[in-house]
Amino acid sequence: MSSLSDFFRGSPKAQAFTSTGTFTPTTEVIYITGCGGGGGGGSGSDNSGAGDECGGGGGGAAGAFCIRRPMKVTPGVELDVVIGSGGAGGTGVSGTVSGNNGTTGNQSAVAVDSGAINPVTDCVLSGGQGGYGGIYVSPTAATGGLGATGAGGYGSGGAGGSGFAAVLTGNGTRGVPGMGGAGGAGGAFGAPHPYGGGGGGGGGLFGPGGAGSDGTGAAGTAAAANSGAGGGGSGGFVTTSGAGGAGGSGAILIEWIV
Repeated sequence: MSSLSDFFRGSPKAQAFTSTGTFTPTTEVIYITGCGGGGGGGSGSDNSGAGDECGGGGGGAAGAFCIRRPMKVTPGVELDVVIGSGGAGGTGVSGTVSGNNGTTGNQSAVAVDSGAINPVTDCVLSGGQGGYGGIYVSPTAATGGLGATGAGGYGSGGAGGSGFAAVLTGNGTRGVPGMGGAGGAGGAFGAPHPYGGGGGGGGGLFGPGGAGSDGTGAAGTAAAANSGAGGGGSGGFVTTSGAGGAGGSGAILIEWIV
């Protein structure tokens, strides 16, 4: 054997998908790297009645992922490649109310028929769960919304900061890193008032999670398109809380050897 190419016979090929499309294989096995859409961040709570104690929203989780997963296919039979959209952030609120949860991202898939996806024979990557809205309990106790849990322990969203004045630990927490992206930063406590910061979004396969906003009423940061990362939660505020950031859409890379 005179060279490395003598051992690896054939030429590697690849095609990337950032939007839904089709792929016609020429070999019996393809290898898939990809992720589902990330979950949206939750929105912070509002406490207009007492002007105080507002918990931040939790960050959304990254979509499920796979790396070079083999899939047996039939040469010449067209496959549907579905790219899941990211989940929407929880809408902002006004009044003495809790925040809204972000929505779950949509699944990505490589399937023989996208209208009848089979999780046993097709490659299916679920979307990340949305972060929870900040919780209003009473004029003197508001807690941050929980971050959503990522698949396989990767890419979980960070929790929103507490708005409980007696605790004063209201910074949102950073999202958990994914296989390819860092977790989004948590928002800062809205001093001098106890407005909890939003939690950071979970890191996705292809990019970082969105940052949580400070406790100032600003919206959480959306994750980048095709990152599969979670959106950042918004901080709580006294008049109107901003919306949570949207999750990033998924993406798929198909590889094969010819």
